[in-house]
Amino acid sequence: MLALDSEDKLWAWGAGTYGELGNADFNDSNVPKLVKTNESETIKDISCGGIVILAGHHSLYLTHDGAVYSFGYNPYGQLGLKHTENQCVP
Repeated sequence: MLALDSEDKLWAWGAGTYGELGNADFNDSNVPKLVKTNESETIKDISCGGIVILAGHHSLYLTHDGAVYSFGYNPYGQLGLKHTENQCVP
């Protein structure tokens, strides 16, 4: 799960096995943890990839400047990072 607070901080909780919480580890969390974002950019939209047969477990956010950040499960390159390693930070 992802949530954006009124101070434009991004929080994540739930399954984190593939880095989809974006907080620099691969652990689950039952409480919201701050996602390691670029604090100089403001977030416009957020999205979580659901549990779809081997294609979910990833998260993305879009900034007001048009930059897209992704993290989590990436065996098929679905994060758009030119590699297939799971990513635990945006």
